[in-house]
Amino acid sequence: MKYRCYDWYGTEKANNLSSLKDAVKEALRLGCEVYDENGEIIFSQWDGWNGDYPDIKKKAFPVADMEMVKKAQNFLKKTSTYEDWYSFKNNQFHKWIGKAEWLHSDRWSAAYDWVYDGKFADVDIPDDIINCLVEEWEKSMGLKVGI
Repeated sequence: MKYRCYDWYGTEKANNLSSLKDAVKEALRLGCEVYDENGEIIFSQWDGWNGDYPDIKKKAFPVADMEMVKKAQNFLKKTSTYEDWYSFKNNQFHKWIGKAEWLHSDRWSAAYDWVYDGKFADVDIPDDIINCLVEEWEKSMGLKVGI
């Protein structure tokens, strides 16, 4: 199926998008709505998923909690570990690339080990930082779309 993005005024901003995920990313970037081949609205930057759209639950994919993503990014900047975190995520990707399925729990466990390896011994660690880091990780991997 092909998707198109239209702005608030009905001007086509993107077309011939074959992936709904890519179409939603474009809609968020351009400030648009996503339409299917039949002219039905699937997703709107302003209203989210169209609940009346047929089988929307089958088409929808997870949306990142951007407050958690921002909290993780702020924590990484405040502790000057931003580059260390990205290096860690990259190493984990190469480590697990051959694995048939890479689960959310794998990322959570890896993030937990990274936080509690001693580098933050003198830092007040927020209670939910592991979940925030995992949310940031999944967004950066493209598993979730940021809104």
